Amino acid sequence: CDGDCDDSNADIVPGAWDVEDGLDNDCDGTTDEDVLDCDLVPANPTSEQYMPHASAYHGLAIDDDGYIVGSDGSALIKASYGGKKWFLFTPNTGYCEQITYMPDGTLVIVSTNQGALMKVDASGIPVYLTQSHGAYGLIYGPDGLLYTAGSDGIRRVDPISGMSDIIASVPMTAHTLAFNADASKMFVGTIGNGTLYAFDLDMNLDPTGPAQPFANVGGGWHDGLGVDACGHIFVADYYSSSLYRVSPDGDTSLAVNWAFNGYGHGLIWGNGVGGWRADALYVPLPYDGNQVKEVVVEVPACTWGGTVHNAP
Repeated sequence: CDGDCDDSNADIVPGAWDVEDGLDNDCDGTTDEDVLDCDLVPANPTSEQYMPHASAYHGLAIDDDGYIVGSDGSALIKASYGGKKWFLFTPNTGYCEQITYMPDGTLVIVSTNQGALMKVDASGIPVYLTQSHGAYGLIYGPDGLLYTAGSDGIRRVDPISGMSDIIASVPMTAHTLAFNADASKMFVGTIGNGTLYAFDLDMNLDPTGPAQPFANVGGGWHDGLGVDACGHIFVADYYSSSLYRVSPDGDTSLAVNWAFNGYGHGLIWGNGVGGWRADALYVPLPYDGNQVKEVVVEVPACTWGGTVHNAP
């Protein structure tokens, strides 16, 4: 096919990860581009900027066509990087908590108005999936199922049937959640005293024991949570209006101290499509006109497929 530089190797194809192997895996004429040295990653973000015409309340997601989607408080809005193209995607959705894309292009949102998880197809039409059970956090798991964090704990949700069950609870109110790179751990951000919890998981992504305190982060309201390719956990904390970075050993450091209006109320990584940087966080700003900010951390998410050196 056009652009394929090695018909004898199915792993060498445009769009592949260009890992450190001396080969041009993505057929762009350069070898070993996707290589990260964790010893060279900065401790703090290196730049921030507003994203024109992008909107978000508490959740964001980026599709495979390079559009970011979020709520402006009444509807879902899509925007390209730089804001050249932006448009109404789904009207009358109201405020949404966290949102996520599934691999088939279906968007899933935690609808505050409906008290439900809603699926939104590519044309922007929402369909009821299941009751939200007070969920705020929402992620798509490596097992093809949805996971939510809310007032009744951590739930696993079948995205086809809508059937859900509680798989874990934490001593505080669960609010956000994230897997590590190999899904051997789940981290849970909370509302309470600032404790970030961790679960060890088995091969079925079931917790093997009770939640263990992992770190103390911020003032105690964790609105955003994500794990980078070096194993650090980024946590957005409402009470301190700050972004923290937690090491793989549980040491907490302040990454950004935002003013209240500039607080990033959640976080996702860019996907490297359409200008959205894979080494940047994108955060919703509900107290600053539901705008979106790019925060460059110079390290991608733990799902990144390149070669990582000196990971803790």
